[in-house]
Amino acid sequence: MRFPFVLSAKIAAHIVKHKLKRTPRFAMVLQLEPLHTCNLSCTGCGRIREYSTSLKDMVPLEKCLAAAAECDAPMVSICGGEPLIYPHIEELVQGLLAQKRIVYICTNGVFMRRKLVDYLASVYDPGREPLLKELLAEGLITEAQAATIRKGRANGKPVIAPTKWLYWNVHVDVPVQPLGGGDDRLAVRAAFANRRRLGLGDEPLGQKLLE
Repeated sequence: MRFPFVLSAKIAAHIVKHKLKRTPRFAMVLQLEPLHTCNLSCTGCGRIREYSTSLKDMVPLEKCLAAAAECDAPMVSICGGEPLIYPHIEELVQGLLAQKRIVYICTNGVFMRRKLVDYLASVYDPGREPLLKELLAEGLITEAQAATIRKGRANGKPVIAPTKWLYWNVHVDVPVQPLGGGDDRLAVRAAFANRRRLGLGDEPLGQKLLE
């Protein structure tokens, strides 16, 4: 996926800074794994075997943010496991963005639409009805999801908001066996039927939210 100019400029500035300082080695990307748990059991994936003793372990939010600050890489790839299962994923994304990182969420995509619907509900007002009708007409959300969005989100919990500094790396490269939730397989098919790696700008619902 080609980087937008602002992202390329940020990465280039990071390289130039360390070259001028004559830093012998410096990080470009931090691979952050807040957990090893996954909601799928994909054929060929060794995670369940490799990390069988730590599947229930989670890194505290404060430690994740501290690791990003210490590493000081311009880009952070949040992976796992399935990062959208992490209970503090919204706070983690917001914290990394506050540190001015480029954030990649490496996900299998099952919960991605749910997170985007949460965002729409948090910003909903009657003026967004034309957008909802457009999303419904294009099959990007269901009537049930539209009803959830119209109820709004009054609990004050953080959401993952679309931004030019946030990208979704979606991996559905092998057959999946859902471990929970009756609509897991349907969600993967509907959102990522072409089974290629997508960025937020390429995912149809995400594309609409950035317009």
